[in-house]
Amino acid sequence: MTTLNKDDFKPWGRWVAPTLAWELMCRWTRGKVMSELIPNAKSTIVVVNGHSFFLKESQRQIDAEIEKHIEPFDTEYFARYISLSDRAIEDFMSLLPRVKTESNDWRNLLKDFFIKYKELGSPWMTFFVISDFVELKIRQLAKENGLSEEEVLLNITPARKNFSGEAKEELLAIQSFAQANGLLSLLESKDIELIRSENESLAEKIQSYVKKHRWMGTHHFWGSPYTMEAFFDEILTAKRVTNSAGVETFSGEFTSLLELAGYCSWLRLQCAEASDIVAYAFRPILTKVAEVMGITYDDIIWLSHEEILDGIRGQGTVSPETIASRKKGWGAILTEKKSEIFEGGKLAKMLDVFVEKQNDTIVTEFSGTPASKGYAKGRVRIIFVPHRINDFNKGDVLVAPETTPDFVLHMKNAAAILTDQGGITSHAAIISREMHIPCIVGTK
Repeated sequence: MTTLNKDDFKPWGRWVAPTLAWELMCRWTRGKVMSELIPNAKSTIVVVNGHSFFLKESQRQIDAEIEKHIEPFDTEYFARYISLSDRAIEDFMSLLPRVKTESNDWRNLLKDFFIKYKELGSPWMTFFVISDFVELKIRQLAKENGLSEEEVLLNITPARKNFSGEAKEELLAIQSFAQANGLLSLLESKDIELIRSENESLAEKIQSYVKKHRWMGTHHFWGSPYTMEAFFDEILTAKRVTNSAGVETFSGEFTSLLELAGYCSWLRLQCAEASDIVAYAFRPILTKVAEVMGITYDDIIWLSHEEILDGIRGQGTVSPETIASRKKGWGAILTEKKSEIFEGGKLAKMLDVFVEKQNDTIVTEFSGTPASKGYAKGRVRIIFVPHRINDFNKGDVLVAPETTPDFVLHMKNAAAILTDQGGITSHAAIISREMHIPCIVGTK
């Protein structure tokens, strides 16, 4: 196994996910966004039981390159950055119609899926680093001007509507249709067949919505798809909300930095949601591939994409024992050239090196960055994998390393949200402000 120095890395957060999701990201610095705008950046990432560690040298390289274009603000450079990122998302989403028309050619379709997923990783991973840098610059500028850092940061809103935001608009349109036609009591019945018998149009709208947005509740190749039950629970309480920030009017450098932060907010979430939409559409393809390899879908997501391609070619298989071990815990050293995956004893050694042992100190207070103002009181629920939690109740306080799109159904019921990682452009910050839920991020 490759020997690494822990001091060369910085903690990046914890995302518990199957092997395939993390491993597809390992070549993120070779994508068009990075290779054109931040060339020669190193990409090594260490993952141990979901704990991720980022090469400090990569941070320095990216920070140094972005610094060149911040002061004075290089509008053309960042416009190019956003355009390339936008294109990577669109190119990845272009796989959707192909799933329906080219499913018989699943070998080539799967190869293209892997290629485009890796390309999506270029803007997706980069925004984690750039967002932190931009937030730091905004804090410095606020301090220099005698302004509250938190009040300034609360002015950051996503530059555009994300896929989940578009879904919310569709949901509200169905709610408005039901209200305008005196059908709200039918929605309260939560009985799709009763609704169909009374109003075929409303039933079709509901079924079409649920089918289109089955990806909600999934992330990183696993998770529980959106259900009819979840739809009825959501539509009965859905409200149009607006961001409550906007306490200051800014100009000049502030405006440019806040706009860039807004695009970082949008693109980070858009990349994550695009991955969910397409990965969910590819579940039947991956299931078919798994059958060819003599395993199940729940097994194949614990393989690297190279192990999957080797299995299809008959050039090697991963043993059932190894797959079972990875489901219990796994780690990886990911570079642009190769993926080194380990479990069992090797994982234990890497955990000893990279992850500090927890002590028994009683913590009575958390502090971090306010992402959404408010006060809340409730039972704390610590969540690492949201689809494994069935008893998260309305009014509970959600605590997590960092939230992702599959957390949203729980977030809607949360009294408050706290995350170890993330800044003001993180997923938890964006969603909590949209929902007007008190939130603190970056408690470390």
